[in-house]
Amino acid sequence: MIEIAGRIITKLNSEVVRMLNDADIRVRLGREGLEPVGSTAEQFDAHLRAEIPKWAQVIRTAGIRAE
Repeated sequence: MIEIAGRIITKLNSEVVRMLNDADIRVRLGREGLEPVGSTAEQFDAHLRAEIPKWAQVIRTAGIRAE
């Protein structure tokens, strides 16, 4: 089951990266103030893991609470 999930993730990632490299899509996203970045699933995972502690600290400092 995990092997199938890995193949699905790899396929989805390759299609998303392919789309993000399309010039028309990059222009449309740029108009919205977005900067598309295509990376591997592993790079994206590492990015998210690095962001969690940073934003957790911002939330704690700001005293933000879920309602």
